[in-house]
Amino acid sequence: MRLPAPLDAGNAPGGAGSTHSTNPANAASPMGGAAGGVALPASDGVRAVAYPDTNSVILVGRLDKVQDMEALIRSLDVEKRQIELSLWIIDIRKSRLDQLGIDWQGALNAPGIGVGFNNRGGNVTTLDGTRFLASVAALSQTGDATVISRPIVLTQENVPATFDSNQTFYAKLIGERTVQLDHVTYGTLVNVLPRLTRDGSQVEMIVDIEDGNTDGATSDGQIVIDNNTMPLVNRTEINTVARVPHEMSLLIGGNTRDDVTRRTFRIPGLASIPLIGGLFRGHSDRHEQVVRVFLIQPKLLRAGAAWPDGQPWESGDPADNATLRATVQMLKPYMDDKS
Repeated sequence: MRLPAPLDAGNAPGGAGSTHSTNPANAASPMGGAAGGVALPASDGVRAVAYPDTNSVILVGRLDKVQDMEALIRSLDVEKRQIELSLWIIDIRKSRLDQLGIDWQGALNAPGIGVGFNNRGGNVTTLDGTRFLASVAALSQTGDATVISRPIVLTQENVPATFDSNQTFYAKLIGERTVQLDHVTYGTLVNVLPRLTRDGSQVEMIVDIEDGNTDGATSDGQIVIDNNTMPLVNRTEINTVARVPHEMSLLIGGNTRDDVTRRTFRIPGLASIPLIGGLFRGHSDRHEQVVRVFLIQPKLLRAGAAWPDGQPWESGDPADNATLRATVQMLKPYMDDKS
């Protein structure tokens, strides 16, 4: 039996698996001996057994045919390129967004930013994410913008990346003779499937977004069914395909919702006086429209590229390199508490 060098060995350029070839005279029952393997249909006198656990393939047949098949497998077994996806979920007051010059049916003409939008489903555009985030940072200083979440996901081309943040409440269902609980889950779910052009200059992304929240505009965001008070849930779905040039970002937004902020006030000491204390305490509700936008920043990690901590991306066995350390350093700026 001849065992060629595995394609994922350190001295093999860009491989993701390995092949094993054998002479049929030395393998009385190649399929029977493939414990845990998956037999593939015979092709041109060559039989194959796939081992998903070890990411390898055993080829059984004439030596010349096996060599041809092995060459084909090596040409197809190309290491996938890695992509870093930064997701920003941002809530901006609609009044302030309008002051920036955003017309959701037209264009954004803020200083240093020129963007066009469409009005089919969710508004989608590509833009310079750094400049846009600088404007968001300025708005956040006055409380007019809030960064809800900013995760970073490392994935590979043609491999979906998912961000899921949800909440669940349970509703009691009362029948004639039975009672059971049913659950309702809502929150934010973002699925991104990235694909790269041959030269890596553009990233095509298939994006599916589901965004849900409780409605705070009516009856304090609650409904009453059979004397049971439950939240009223709104859901928004956005599905799109976009191609993002190098060093650009994808902005998805335009979904406006009503937000209610309740503020409680009281006069210390006087608010605690029995009977008349209620005159010195109370609350006020502030109703405003908020626009939620999603900013996705794709970045191709090239061979030898450096992580944000300045250390190069190390090759070899992932278990032996400093990937974990580099990832922690990369996430540190996004985990700092806001002042």
